[in-house]
Amino acid sequence: MPRDPLRPTTHSLRRLHRIALLLATAGAAGLAGCGGGPQSRPSEGPANAPSNPAAEAGSPQARDAVVAPSTLPGYDRKGQNPTEGWNDPRWLDTAPVILISFDGFRWDYVERYRPPAFLRIASEGVMATNGSMPPFPSKTFPSHFSMATGLWAENHELAGNTFWDPERREMYRVRDRDKVEDGSWYGGEPIWVTAESQGMVAASYFFVGSEADVGGVRPSYWYAYDGSVTGEEKVDRVLEWVRMPPETRPRMITLYFPNTDDAGHGYGPDSPEIEAAIEAVDGYLQRLLDGLDAIEGGEEVTVVLVSDHGMYEQPVELSHPVDVSGMEGVMIIEAGPYGAFAVDGDAARRREVRDAIAVQLPESIPVYLREEVPEELHYSATRKVGDIIAVPPLGTTLRRTTQSFAAGWNPSPFNHGWDPRSPEMHGIFLARGPRLRPGGRLDRVRHVDIYPLMAEILGLDPAPVDGSLSTWDPVLVPAGGGR
Repeated sequence: MPRDPLRPTTHSLRRLHRIALLLATAGAAGLAGCGGGPQSRPSEGPANAPSNPAAEAGSPQARDAVVAPSTLPGYDRKGQNPTEGWNDPRWLDTAPVILISFDGFRWDYVERYRPPAFLRIASEGVMATNGSMPPFPSKTFPSHFSMATGLWAENHELAGNTFWDPERREMYRVRDRDKVEDGSWYGGEPIWVTAESQGMVAASYFFVGSEADVGGVRPSYWYAYDGSVTGEEKVDRVLEWVRMPPETRPRMITLYFPNTDDAGHGYGPDSPEIEAAIEAVDGYLQRLLDGLDAIEGGEEVTVVLVSDHGMYEQPVELSHPVDVSGMEGVMIIEAGPYGAFAVDGDAARRREVRDAIAVQLPESIPVYLREEVPEELHYSATRKVGDIIAVPPLGTTLRRTTQSFAAGWNPSPFNHGWDPRSPEMHGIFLARGPRLRPGGRLDRVRHVDIYPLMAEILGLDPAPVDGSLSTWDPVLVPAGGGR
């Protein structure tokens, strides 16, 4: 990578540059605080920023104001980030990695709809031609967190979009903001925590887990999820991050777009609506690539395109009711493309309940005790997955007996969440960057393999993972080896 023109070459210049940033940002913060600066939406601002940063320009609080969002409207800043928004000097020559998730973007959409920006990434870099396999269940929260941590859901313990913690006696739900932002619900080490813990600034414009203080750490920059934010706003903020001075520039960046999941649930993978959603996100990607093209050294930025899951192409018409109302101490945690049940009682009681549920269902729907779940699903190491798991075949779902159209039950006509070994559940993987061989092709990768790849490209020491860096051997260029 060419030497960054903003990078100081000596300790004294670095110190002068830092002082200049402090003074300039402190002045801007004071102006914004008086209502003179632009405001995109309400923000809590930095939790520990002083009311008058200019008066304390040499203090840690003022330094925090440089990288914290009092001057950059819209950020949330709760919890700790070990870097305090400043890169360790060893990362000053490291080019950023941008991980972009397109929710519900099926593995075959690239070939089916031929979106130009996605095809550009495929041409300039690598592609998994048969997509990326999510964990079980192939749902948004566990799938994203497997990419972020390199762990199966049984090990990062974000067991579903909804799951029951038998020790806390509490339910985690994706719409419960308190739990979503509580890092004690999340296991493993997401890539932004690895980065921050090793002195590298990280930033996130939405990604599952980035709102929580996982291991007591959040990215230096992050937002609470807000579905009203436009794709253009998100892309432009990422480009601002890439253009930041090297001391404060985030090197690990995440970005998220929900468009294809929304259209897929409502209209299916073979619809004008999904084609329009793909066109929209392709436009956002093109905006990002155009922005990188305009930045000196922008070609050195690694861009990684992923999705959390696919989508079944047929509307779900067969849904089997499950009734546990007469079973004492039994709770349905999840019903749909998979079933999860919690049982109060010993092993004999759990077997009894398993058998009582199984007789309500056809033989095509296996019902397992947690410890019996097939090893290939990686879904038995924690009780948070449930005590009993039902795994319907693709296209078949379970429902509570209380769920009926008469009672207002109106599920999405198209869905995901089934056995991730089904190709219909696979997402995408495409990436380009100086460590990735142009035109490189792999058959299929796994979500858990993505974390070790990003750690390798960034030069970070990875946390223990279920994935494997060797997956990338055919397309990974040795560090410093050129392309």
